[in-house]
Amino acid sequence: MSKESLKEMSDEDLMELERLLVSAENALKQKKPMTEEEIPEAEPVYQIAMAEGSTSTAWIDVAKDVFDDAGMYPEYKRRALYTRPEPARKPMTEMEVSNEWCKLVKKISGPRMKYEDGRKYFSNFKEGLRFAEKHHGISGEDQ
Repeated sequence: MSKESLKEMSDEDLMELERLLVSAENALKQKKPMTEEEIPEAEPVYQIAMAEGSTSTAWIDVAKDVFDDAGMYPEYKRRALYTRPEPARKPMTEMEVSNEWCKLVKKISGPRMKYEDGRKYFSNFKEGLRFAEKHHGISGEDQ
């Protein structure tokens, strides 16, 4: 807004503008930074480029359907850019493993499984689960 346009405003309009500015300033002072959970999930930015050896290999933004279609043609490279990193994947806790085991036993055998068999199969279940976590790069360490 220019100084000239401010001079042309009525006193009532200037007072309203000042009220709005003070209100906005107070809102900004009270606003806390968003937590990781409050940040909305955003759709990635889809990009395609001509494959190596082409005249231009610059990445261009495209719609999702164009991005998907480009996957059918070997002359295009594709990438999806996300606005925030993927959340860290952590291994299941012992309690989560136990709970999942109980759900599985109840679903498969009901109350018929013997206690000794349950303990033996639980260790196999847990071993398989930890193997799967390792295979998918899920570890307790910072990644």
